[in-house]
Amino acid sequence: MRSEHSSLEDLEPPTFYVGRDSRGRWIAQDADHRRGGLFVSKAAAMKFARDETGDRAHAIVSLDHLTELDFSARSLPPLSITRPLFRAA
Repeated sequence: MRSEHSSLEDLEPPTFYVGRDSRGRWIAQDADHRRGGLFVSKAAAMKFARDETGDRAHAIVSLDHLTELDFSARSLPPLSITRPLFRAA
């Protein structure tokens, strides 16, 4: 019998995005623009995103374009304007 819980997890959209800003700093930010931060390395940004998502690698997307940390309510989530380069492993 297939676990209902695992099938629901597979349907969850990515909740964190990791990328670089125009100054070369690494950014991790959730899709709702409520949690995030600036980091000195990709490893640090990925660790933050993994910690925030409960270590669900499928919930993290690396961006292939520049992005900016933005906590404004009127901004759009990065998913609507980007194509993910790869999902974190």
